Amino acid sequence: MSFEKFKDSIEQGDTVILYMRPNNMHAIQVQPKIKNKRDEWVENVFQTTYGALKVQSLVGKKYGSKVYLSKGWAYALHPTPELWTLTLPHRTQIIYTPDVSMIIFQLEIKPGNVVIECGVYYNYFM
Repeated sequence: MSFEKFKDSIEQGDTVILYMRPNNMHAIQVQPKIKNKRDEWVENVFQTTYGALKVQSLVGKKYGSKVYLSKGWAYALHPTPELWTLTLPHRTQIIYTPDVSMIIFQLEIKPGNVVIECGVYYNYFM
């Protein structure tokens, strides 16, 4: 999956955002087979509220195209940072030390500055 450049068609191994409604989206990996709980390889079928989708059927389709499910339809969208964030099961963010270092560097925070962390927004005062 790459957020840097867009592709026209879906290929095996890509990540696709399956968009059904604004509050019903899923990020799925395009793989023909997956392992089940018994460690057996089975066909990759993704279950949604609008029915089942055989994931392999996405290969070769254009991003943005309508995909028919067994009980409805959805759109297969190219992942963007905004869509990826909306498909996460939780919105909390753990900031690791290398990330904190980059944030401090980019914000040019120096000793004596006050930093207030409030959710996903960062405010700092000089």
